[in-house]
Amino acid sequence: PWMNFSIATLLDERLRPDFDVFEFGCGASTTFFARRVRRVWSVEHDTAWLERVRARTLPNVVLTGCAADVDGDYCRVLHAAGV
Repeated sequence: PWMNFSIATLLDERLRPDFDVFEFGCGASTTFFARRVRRVWSVEHDTAWLERVRARTLPNVVLTGCAADVDGDYCRVLHAAGV
């Protein structure tokens, strides 16, 4: 994932199978989280990238596409996810 080894190690030690994770931006971190937690919700603004990630996601991942904006729907996806 797009994080240094210290953070990846810290998360690996603390994430639990009953956790739910929300992230802005999907990719390698989505897979990293999905292998360690119950469910991952991710919102992505880049449609082409979203489709690439969607082709290789795990069943416990919910991907949402949303146009990037300032103080709008992209920011509010977290509430819609119910996390």
